[in-house]
Amino acid sequence: MKKKIGQFMEAVNGMLNDKGGGVIIHVNEPELLGQFDEKIDDRLMQLIPDDTLFHDNFERFFHDKNHVVFRVKPRSKDRPLSTLDFNSKVSSNKGQADPSQFQVRAVIRNAMQPPSQQRHRTNTQHSIAFTKDQQVMVRQSPFTEPFQESMSMQAKRVCLDNIRLSASGKLDAKNLANYCWNDVRLPQYISAFAKIRNGGSIFLGVMEEDKPKLWTQVQSAEVDGLFTVHDSDFKVWKENEENEDSKMVYHVAKEDAVPDKKTKPSGKFMCQGVCLTKDEQKLFCKNIQEKIRTDMLWLGLSKPINPVTIHFHDVTNGPADMCVIEIQVDFFHGVAFHHDKGPVSYKCFGPTGQIEQIQLEVWVHENGGTMKDWAEEGEPYLNTQTPEFS
Repeated sequence: MKKKIGQFMEAVNGMLNDKGGGVIIHVNEPELLGQFDEKIDDRLMQLIPDDTLFHDNFERFFHDKNHVVFRVKPRSKDRPLSTLDFNSKVSSNKGQADPSQFQVRAVIRNAMQPPSQQRHRTNTQHSIAFTKDQQVMVRQSPFTEPFQESMSMQAKRVCLDNIRLSASGKLDAKNLANYCWNDVRLPQYISAFAKIRNGGSIFLGVMEEDKPKLWTQVQSAEVDGLFTVHDSDFKVWKENEENEDSKMVYHVAKEDAVPDKKTKPSGKFMCQGVCLTKDEQKLFCKNIQEKIRTDMLWLGLSKPINPVTIHFHDVTNGPADMCVIEIQVDFFHGVAFHHDKGPVSYKCFGPTGQIEQIQLEVWVHENGGTMKDWAEEGEPYLNTQTPEFS
């Protein structure tokens, strides 16, 4: 199903960028069409490159009992290009997210302007205290406040169960770098932080504490839509949970309630730390640098100069080689893509209307930039610098 949906989205994206068209969908049971809609409608909305509505772009109807025609309306002459996957993220306080079509065009327009001579950098080093198994505190004179995630600061725990250890059972720097790149989705965060004027940082070895949910069930009744509990010491803990019979279930709790197996985030960030020797730290930096150079794409008027700085913060009350890794990302006057092939967009080509991917140079031009200007400084999108190390 996932592969079929991917092929469907590529075809629709190609038709949106051309003269329109249609896709015939075979359904074994008409009732399954609703499930298909639930999987694709949000993604279809993201394909619309302007302020037109869903029904201005798409329609579907049954051709017969088992075949549905999904029609894509043609692209107008002055309409922006539709992009299937930007392969670049934007930041929010809860993490990173996909940008809208409008946001990417705005970033590209800004990237075409001459960059400021001032180098923007977030200075987080030496402002955060890390103590093993203690809450992480941020020193912002004259106050000390608990660490909280924001659009420019994110924390990630290191799950050792997901990392292949060395033959001696120790953490391997290369495998740790692979884990950060793939499981933590480091390139996505880099592409997002690089768009922020003061950059951002992701901290590895800082985890949000899990708080167990306490609940128990007591005799209760629901009368005329009002929920009552026959014990004044109990308070409603969780509502609106449906059981297998689709009946409403209410959980209530008090101090001596039974712990639930499930947990919920507490909003309290604790120092976990990771153990790396100085040599392993250097190897970790080398692997991350290589991935930034080969697996990402940087488009701008000039090359990014050391876009990533890696700090290893000492952890108090932990082993001598324990640290918290901070990967600090500078603002980049351009667009950082977390995939080396850049954005993905399709169009119909040739008399048969074959769906093919649009070339990067065409995509840049359609979104308000020119590769000619961006290439004057040589290869502006290929970072060949080694991240700073501290």
